[in-house]
Amino acid sequence: MDAASQTVAKASGDDLARALTLLAAVVDGCDTAALLHRLPVWVPLLGEALRRACTKQPNAAAPARADAPPAGAAAAACRALASLYRRLQPLMELPGVRREAVAGVSRALQLLLPVLSAPLEGGGGAAAEALELLRLLMEVAPASLRQHQAALSAQLPKLLRAAAAAVGAAPAGAPGAQARALLARAAACVALLPRLAGDAAAWSEGARGLLVSCHAVLDFMTMGLEGPQADPHARALLARPGSAAAGQQQQQQEHMGRR
Repeated sequence: MDAASQTVAKASGDDLARALTLLAAVVDGCDTAALLHRLPVWVPLLGEALRRACTKQPNAAAPARADAPPAGAAAAACRALASLYRRLQPLMELPGVRREAVAGVSRALQLLLPVLSAPLEGGGGAAAEALELLRLLMEVAPASLRQHQAALSAQLPKLLRAAAAAVGAAPAGAPGAQARALLARAAACVALLPRLAGDAAAWSEGARGLLVSCHAVLDFMTMGLEGPQADPHARALLARPGSAAAGQQQQQQEHMGRR
């Protein structure tokens, strides 16, 4: 365990992602006593690793340094921190655990925001892992993120729309797994936004916004269904491309047109 920690502290360049993956496996596999014993070391260690992994070249046109973090290092750092907070989630009420666990939460969020601002960069892998980490932080330490509520409230819906657009723009039959993962994780984080304020008014406002959005989507989906003649065309728009229902609706539409 100590060797894995030392490897992360010293790693740079391509070795950083591999070292973080190793430490994440150690965090997942160690017993609770070992986890709590090393908690004061692992929280700042992984926070510093996230900072190094998210550091970018000051000049994009400049040649990359030999020790610059690879694209996968940010994703690996987020995965390692997510592993740590996932293990800590049921232990937060133990004496001293919350104090140690939340020490680097605010700083970690500051590092995640730039990653979330470009969700599809590098295929979206880093953003997907950042969203999973953010979800855990919002569940484990919402009060520590309260000062960032305005930034998250502005950024997460934009990310959600970008992910939804990416899913919708994927060619028919394409896997689109990364875009769907982004969409699902962004939706989970948006749903947890009222948790940051932690009061009834925030939850009520969140529920109101969800209902308004659902009504807007349903209004769009049912547009044109008022008249029988418009039904086949509207239903064909709702059917998935290439499905049997889409073919049947198209045939019905052509039949109605001939009549």
